[in-house]
Amino acid sequence: MDVARADQVAAAIDDSVQRWGRLDWAVNAAALADTPFARIADITEEDWDRTLAVDLKGVWLAMKYELAAMLGTGGGSIVNVSSVNGLSATPQAGAYCAAKHGLHGLTKTAAAEYAAQSIRINVVCPGAHLTPMLEVVFDRLEHRPV
Repeated sequence: MDVARADQVAAAIDDSVQRWGRLDWAVNAAALADTPFARIADITEEDWDRTLAVDLKGVWLAMKYELAAMLGTGGGSIVNVSSVNGLSATPQAGAYCAAKHGLHGLTKTAAAEYAAQSIRINVVCPGAHLTPMLEVVFDRLEHRPV
C-alpha cells in the first residue's frame, strides 16, 4: 500500500478491523528505501515532497484511521517508529530529518490529545545498524553516520 494515500490507508485499517473485530494496537513505521540524500539547497522539491508524504504524512494518515477505530472500542496503543535522525541533524538528510522531527511533534500532540480516551501513543527512535541495505545507502553519502 502507499501510505501517502488516504484511501489505501483507510482501507488497510478497515480491513484489519473487519478481520479481527477491533484494533487494540498499531505500529507505524514509514520511510523510503531510496531516501534522497542531498544538501538542503540541492534537495529537489519532488524529493522533499515525496519524503514528507511517506515519512510524516503516511504516519499521520495511519494514526488518523487507527485513532478512529480505537475510540470506538475504548482505547489502545500506538507506537510510531522514528529515528535518531528525529533527535539530531544528519548532513545530506534534511528532508528525512525534517520528517522524523515532525513525527516527534505529531506523536507528542496526539498523546496529549488522546490520553484521556485511554489511547497511549509513543515514539521510538532506533539508530542505524550497518545492514546490507544501509551499506548501499551509506555509500551514497559524503558523510557516513556510522
